[in-house]
Amino acid sequence: MFTIDCMKDHSEVQTREFTKNNETKKMYSQDLFAHLGGPFPQKISVSIEGPEHALEIGKYKLTQESFKVGQYDRLELDGFNLAKTLVKA
Repeated sequence: MFTIDCMKDHSEVQTREFTKNNETKKMYSQDLFAHLGGPFPQKISVSIEGPEHALEIGKYKLTQESFKVGQYDRLELDGFNLAKTLVKA
């Protein structure tokens, strides 16, 4: 199974603001690093609900809940819920 790293000094929460229907909204994400079998981990960006839901520094593993059946019955990572479904390695 894949390992995801939340690395010190490389996993700060990013905030993006946008306006929809005259209302300012915020989206939050956190950079993590996925070990996909190559020599170096790949940087990925994961949506989170807010800064208080950021992952702590450490290693994580994907769970069954990390996946969903998407459009056209294809298996895919559940990007909006990924941070909530990871477990400490």
